[in-house]
This record gives sequence, structure tokens and C-alpha cells, in this order.
Amino acid sequence: MQFFLKINNNIIEKANFVTDGCGASVATASQTTILIEGKSLDFAEQLKPEDVDQALKGLPEDHKHCTELAVRTLKRALKKYKDQF
Repeated sequence: MQFFLKINNNIIEKANFVTDGCGASVATASQTTILIEGKSLDFAEQLKPEDVDQALKGLPEDHKHCTELAVRTLKRALKKYKDQF
């Protein structure tokens, strides 16, 4: 999974992703982009796997790890962005 973010004045204007994972990976990545678009970097940095799971109305237990993957990947992208400055 990888996120691509368009950031302007600390606001995530656009978020896209690619993943080669299962359907739950696609769903969690997609929901993550929905949750963060139009939001501040601070908001995105505070996002938790539980927030993504709740927005999806709950994933089956054997797919909960996909929410962790999405949030961990997002936070890695945010760190990479911030490390540029």
C-alpha cells in the first residue's frame, strides 16, 4: 500500500492510494483517503485504525490488520512529507 498526498498550507487537498492487497486493504485505504481529504496534517496524524474501522462499520476480525496497515502507511507518508522541510 502506498499513499499519494497533495498538501497545500498543511491541508490534505487530495489523497490517492495504490495497493495490491485484498478487498479489505482496498476498502481501508479508500476509507482513509475519504477521512483525510480536506483535513489538516494534524488531523491525519491523529487518525487511528479504530477510526477507519468505525467508518467502515466494522471489518471482520481476520481483516482488522488492514486498518493498521492503512494508518501505518499514511503516517509513513506524512513523515516523509514533513522530513522534506
